Amino acid sequence: MDLFLKNNTLFSTDSTSNTTIFGGETTNRYEIQDDALIVSLLINGGLSLLTLLAFCILRTRFRLFYQYRVEKRENGIRAPGNGFVSWIKDTYKYNSENIINISGLDSYFYLRNVKTNFKILLTLMIIGWIMLFPTNSKGRYNENRKVQPDGTLPDEVIGLSTLSMGNIERGSNLLWVHFLFVFIVTFVVMIFTFIDYKDYADKRIQYRSSKRLLNYTILLRDIPVNLFSKQSLKEYFQRFLINNNNQNNNNSNENNNNDNNSPSSSSSSSILNNNNPIIDISLQYPIPNIHPLIDEREYYVKRYDSVVAEYNKTRIRPTRKSGLFGLYGNKIDSINYYNGKINAIEVDIQDTKTKAEKDYQDLMNKEKLRQQQSSASNSINISSEVVNSLKSAGNGFIVFKERNSQKELVQTIIEKRDNILMKRYYAPDPNDVYWPNIHIGGKQLYVRGLIVLVLTFLLIFFYTIPITFISGFSNLGTLAKIKAFSWLVTLINKSPKLTSFLTGFLPGLALMIFLALLVPILKMFSRFTGYYSNSAIEASVFSKYFLFLVFNVFLVSAIAGTIFQSISAIIDNPPSITTTLANSLGGLSYAMINYVLLAATGLTMNLLRISDLLVDQFKLKFLCKTKRDIDDTESSEHFKYGQLYAYNLLVLQLCFAYSTLSPFILVFGVWYFGVSYLVHKYNIIWVNRAHFTQLLYPMSFRRTMIGLLIYHLLMIGTFNIYSFYYGSLILIPFFLTILFWIYCEYTFYSVSKNGLLDNYQSSLNKSNQKSQLNSINNGNLNEKSGLLKSKHGRNNYIDIDDGGHFNDTCYSIDEYDENLYKPVYYRSLMEPEESIIESPPTIVYSKPPENLNQ
Repeated sequence: MDLFLKNNTLFSTDSTSNTTIFGGETTNRYEIQDDALIVSLLINGGLSLLTLLAFCILRTRFRLFYQYRVEKRENGIRAPGNGFVSWIKDTYKYNSENIINISGLDSYFYLRNVKTNFKILLTLMIIGWIMLFPTNSKGRYNENRKVQPDGTLPDEVIGLSTLSMGNIERGSNLLWVHFLFVFIVTFVVMIFTFIDYKDYADKRIQYRSSKRLLNYTILLRDIPVNLFSKQSLKEYFQRFLINNNNQNNNNSNENNNNDNNSPSSSSSSSILNNNNPIIDISLQYPIPNIHPLIDEREYYVKRYDSVVAEYNKTRIRPTRKSGLFGLYGNKIDSINYYNGKINAIEVDIQDTKTKAEKDYQDLMNKEKLRQQQSSASNSINISSEVVNSLKSAGNGFIVFKERNSQKELVQTIIEKRDNILMKRYYAPDPNDVYWPNIHIGGKQLYVRGLIVLVLTFLLIFFYTIPITFISGFSNLGTLAKIKAFSWLVTLINKSPKLTSFLTGFLPGLALMIFLALLVPILKMFSRFTGYYSNSAIEASVFSKYFLFLVFNVFLVSAIAGTIFQSISAIIDNPPSITTTLANSLGGLSYAMINYVLLAATGLTMNLLRISDLLVDQFKLKFLCKTKRDIDDTESSEHFKYGQLYAYNLLVLQLCFAYSTLSPFILVFGVWYFGVSYLVHKYNIIWVNRAHFTQLLYPMSFRRTMIGLLIYHLLMIGTFNIYSFYYGSLILIPFFLTILFWIYCEYTFYSVSKNGLLDNYQSSLNKSNQKSQLNSINNGNLNEKSGLLKSKHGRNNYIDIDDGGHFNDTCYSIDEYDENLYKPVYYRSLMEPEESIIESPPTIVYSKPPENLNQ
């Protein structure tokens, strides 16, 4: 036992037990944990209640902010009731299938995933009450406590901890109940996730059979120089598609293709002739430096509109200083300054475009000369070895007449060097394309990915330092043993209630703030990687953020409180890390419960969004001077699928890990997902603008399986600590989970990603088949027919309105024109909306003429 004297008060910390002695008075750590939980429950419950009350008051006063989609009349969405709490009833009762029609498939499956997590934890909570609580209450740990080497006893288990696994003595037969509960957790998760994944595959098949433009388009990466023209690509792909799509008109189509020679263009494409399977080709040659110029020009256009609006209002020409950021220098006219900036940047944009077009023409001329020298014929040689240049000229989009053409080309190998050049992907919707990255080729993508991977791991490593410090407050007894933090003992001795606050509420709050700062950094990393679409960038944020959360919150936080005691043991015996981690988790169950409570409170903050409201009101009152500024400020943001998926999975992982050790965490997990469903459903229906992310649910499924596997490994270590050696049989559900994971991926993933071939799907609808086939085309497409089960043979959810538009902002093939797959600098740049209004002429009223009758 370590003793030290401070301020005439004797403090001691037991180095072999978790008992902490303040001022000569021994404090039971279980009592401290119960007090901390009560404090956290009161604080979080009070904050949640106040937040909900504030939302009920403010939502009717700021309708545009809290009901943005209703006020903008999006998709015919009706407003929730005006009653004080009527929005809760309207939100819960809103038809989930209807959400597909107003917000798209991604919103539907996000909410379904939240609801499934709620059902999983609710089921486990009920089973835990029946199985674990009575079993744990009968434990005899206190009666079988072993004397420590210094002659003292460990803390007596009291309070809520008597309902946890910590109340079970080592080697007890009661541990068979916990062993059985691990199997129950495994099977419950399998059942619910299987139902969800099957429904996802069913609806994705319907999604892939809709008339969305992205279902007809492929993205070509690394087009070789000898094929980087519309005519060359047209002839190249017709070779593979003509026999499949037009078998009866094979010869006539080939003749028409040879006769119709539409001109190639590097900067744009025109609609091709109607006698081939291709509608349009849009080539994207590299102009990497043009997007910063466009962003800079948009900034000056907005500033120009602002100063013109100010002049029209005050009739005084606004001025600024000529120096950097307008901080110093001579005063100059702001209107002329910003107008000059806009004109200068337009010249730079045009010069950049001209240089890129010239480079492209030079490249094409060199390739043409090379072909003339290598062949006596002037025509392009179309053969199975047509990709004869390892030099990439750029990327491009190809729009086909048939969905089958897209699926066949993406899922088949057509060249020996198919993995190097002419890589084919399902194209994103034009609204989803991230144009600054559209020029990036495969090699550059690979290098960027390696750089981001290194930066991500470095960030994870350095982020463990503040996380470890913050998590240390959850175990003050351990932290006080460090000389640098001995001041904590004095602080706690003055106010015992402060102990509950420090261990219950403050660490979780600080942890959430630190992790929230990560999201902008991870989004910057994902954009730098080179992904071509915003949905792919969001998926990358999801993946990275989940890794951060699991590593820093679940693993680092778990061992941070005891790392100063266990680090030497881990160094001496590295395989003991599993047992050490399992032992640490048991002592941090209350800290994780407090974290889940705080996360639920944070969800109510997402409903109120008070900081965003205050910022918007400040901008509207003092900064916004133009209609564009007002629209930008009032506009609602997109739903943050990637960030929220990752956070939900962290809470699910925590509930899995502690479901057997401290089953009352399931109560707070149910609370979290219940609040999450209410808050996010409200925001999806009435606040956030619709957009699409495509394949986030399979990512969520995989990480759920990873969480289940981690749970199995931790329970093996826990049973080892409890001297219950039959716990090694947990390897049975461990391997069953792996087999289940493989089966679901094989059965559902490929078919949900690719959909069914149109002809095959049509035949299924006509014959009303419901049996599942093994595969299609010898398994190359990996599509299962049994997944297509639309009622009465019709598409049940295609979210398209009377105008031919899809409500998730996707374009329809019927809406396609040649400008959709062009960068903004080939369509239209932002133009000023404000214009100088001269002073109106003064009207002089003359004396009215006299009445002639007088």
